[in-house]
Amino acid sequence: DLAQRRILARHRKEHGEALLEATFAQGLPEILPKPGEVTIGMHADISSATGRWRGQVELWRAFSAEQGHPFLLDSESYFSGTVFARYLGHYWASSNSTGSTETFWTRYGYLRPQPHSVFMPEDYFSLAKVHDPYILENLVIFQQPPAYWNSLEALAVAVSKNAWTVWIDYDLTLSPCCFGVFSFAELIASEGDKTSSLPHVVLRDSPREDYHHHCANAGFFIVRNTAIGQLFVELARQKRNWPALPYGYQSAMAESLLEILGLEHAVVHGKTTTAYPSTCLPELVLGSPTGSKSYANYCYCYRRELERLVGPEGQRKSRWVKFLNARQGPEVGVLL
Repeated sequence: DLAQRRILARHRKEHGEALLEATFAQGLPEILPKPGEVTIGMHADISSATGRWRGQVELWRAFSAEQGHPFLLDSESYFSGTVFARYLGHYWASSNSTGSTETFWTRYGYLRPQPHSVFMPEDYFSLAKVHDPYILENLVIFQQPPAYWNSLEALAVAVSKNAWTVWIDYDLTLSPCCFGVFSFAELIASEGDKTSSLPHVVLRDSPREDYHHHCANAGFFIVRNTAIGQLFVELARQKRNWPALPYGYQSAMAESLLEILGLEHAVVHGKTTTAYPSTCLPELVLGSPTGSKSYANYCYCYRRELERLVGPEGQRKSRWVKFLNARQGPEVGVLL
C-alpha cells in the first residue's frame, strides 16, 4: 500500500491544478447536458454482439435512439498478450506480444507448462525470484479471462471522445416499463439537487440490502470527460497488471473510486496527501495471512471507508462523485 500511496501522491502533484480547476470551474449552477451530449456505450466482442447477446445490444441501441443518445458499441480487442498457463486456477499471460517477450515464459522452468498440461509448470515456484525485473515487466496474472478487461480499456477510449459517457455491461438489461420514461441525462443531476456543479462520476450506491460481497457495480457508470473523470478511469486501468484481482476490473474500479474520493478531499482542502491511504488495498491484493482472498472482506472495508470519506448511505456528500440512491428513481444496477 506504500507504493500505491506514492502513486496517488504523484497524481496529486502532477494533476493538482487540473483537478482543482475542474472542481471549482463553475461559479453558477451548471446546465444539465442534452441527451445528444450523453453517449451510451458498451464493449462486446464480435461473437457476443452478433450471437447470444445480440438482443441485449440491440435493445440498448433502440433505447438510445428513442431518447436521443448517441450509441457506441466497441468490439476491439485490447489485450495483445498470450495466455500460456492456468496455474492455481488463474490465467497466466504475457503482457504483450511484441519482440522477444512473445514467449518469455519458456526461459523459466517454473513458468513453462508441462508438455501435456497447462495446469502444471515444469519446475517449482520456489525457484522464482520476486524482484526479477523481466518477470515484473512481462508477466500478468488474471483471475478471469484477459478479454474481460477490454471493457475498461474501451471505456478509457470512449471517455476521451465524448462529453459524457454512460458505460454499461451488455448483460445489464432494461425493463420495458423504463423504455420511454427517463433519459440518462436526468440521472446526472436529479431535480432538486443543491450542488453548484455537475458531478464527474455517477454510479449506483451500495445499499445495505445488497449482497455483502458487492461493492461498486462496474456494470453501470457515467463518466464525464474532465481531468477528474479521466483520472478515475486511468487509476482503474493501472490496476490491470495487479495479480489475480477478485472480480477483475470491478474491484479495480471500486478501489479507484475510493482513491479519487481521497484525492477530492486533498484537492478541496488544499492538502498534499490523500485522505484515503489505501486502507482496503491489503484485502484486495494480499488477503489473509495464508494468501486466500475474500472479496466480501474487501467490500466490508470499502463500505466503511466510503462512509468515512463521504458520509452514510443516502447522505453521501461529494463534489466529484454522485451516488444514486437505490430506493429512489430508476434502479440502474439491481443485482439478482
